Amino acid sequence: EFGMVEPLLSRGWSAFEEVDTDLRYSCAIQIRLIFPDYIEGPILQAWSMLLKPQPESRDAYLLLQGVSAITNTNDWHYHQVLAFASLQRKQWDKADKEITLAIETAPSHLRSYLENQRNAMRNRDEPEFDVGQYLRDTWRIQVP
Repeated sequence: EFGMVEPLLSRGWSAFEEVDTDLRYSCAIQIRLIFPDYIEGPILQAWSMLLKPQPESRDAYLLLQGVSAITNTNDWHYHQVLAFASLQRKQWDKADKEITLAIETAPSHLRSYLENQRNAMRNRDEPEFDVGQYLRDTWRIQVP
């Protein structure tokens, strides 16, 4: 079902490691064109917007709010990126609510990672976003 978008998703995430803003954004747009209801497309697009040198937090936040009615919002990725968008907008309570929802819906092996992010948010710090570690934890990529 998602076979057409998985290569774009993989390429989009690998573009984070390469710091290729245009490529990751382009992959997200292509995913959304092929399969508009696939939640990972807007998530990749929102991360692309949030991790730019001058983050587009308002646009990322609005993008995520716009997809919430048509997608599965029980996805921990969705809540995590929405927490970051809220954090960049200095909406501390909203960020805390969203990262807590991410923790509640995440697989057990990711909960401590997300709890560390929540602790940083509660201390009014922006959590570190290490893309390599994120991908290894999320997709359980084994590194020798």
